[in-house]
Amino acid sequence: MKNNLRFTGLILCGIALLLIGGSVGFFAANNKMAEKKEAEKKQEEVTNGPKSYTVSLSDSENFSVVAETYNNDNNLNLVITSKNTYSYVWGRVDCYDENDKLINELFYSSNFVTAGDEYLVNLELNAKEIKSIIVNTFPSDDKENLIFHNKKEIKFDVIDTKVENGVVVDLKAINPFKTNLLFVKGYVVFYNNGKLVYSEPFEVGAVAENGEIVSKVNANFIDEYNSIKVIVNEIV
Repeated sequence: MKNNLRFTGLILCGIALLLIGGSVGFFAANNKMAEKKEAEKKQEEVTNGPKSYTVSLSDSENFSVVAETYNNDNNLNLVITSKNTYSYVWGRVDCYDENDKLINELFYSSNFVTAGDEYLVNLELNAKEIKSIIVNTFPSDDKENLIFHNKKEIKFDVIDTKVENGVVVDLKAINPFKTNLLFVKGYVVFYNNGKLVYSEPFEVGAVAENGEIVSKVNANFIDEYNSIKVIVNEIV
């Protein structure tokens, strides 16, 4: 009788373990499916251009990104907008092939990022090798004794002159802040009917209070354009 009870007990324990294991497996499978759907949702939210590969963002709670490409997807612009204020943001762009193998890591950084700020990361890629990209952001919120400038207060006059095989763009603005600036960095971005066709960086150093922020950008490209946007990445 005792042996029968012991045997019955073992069977019941075995059934219980199977049920627990099945439940764990069920919840794990559901969790993975939910994560996959969330990743796909993020890709839909952030992708706005690439046809050769997808772009997703690791931290969509604190940042957003618009991905635009030119040169057959071999040049990628990531326009990243911060939802919070950070003293420093560095990032890593992970590029994967069709087998989900990491084939390239690209790094970027930006100083003194305020809430609502956007900054541009321009990358050269091999679109034939890449199938997916994940943009990782790593911010620091140490803001003690730091001066943050509103990038939108810089109003550039933009004069573009077409030359052989390209265009020359003259940028000019007045320092609107009551302080000297070590440098101003950013990009001049060219569009044709709303489609990105080219990007070129600029940097201006040692700007005095009430002084001029002046830069000349040479853009050598063939594509036509009909609008120009200036994105200020950093003011220090």
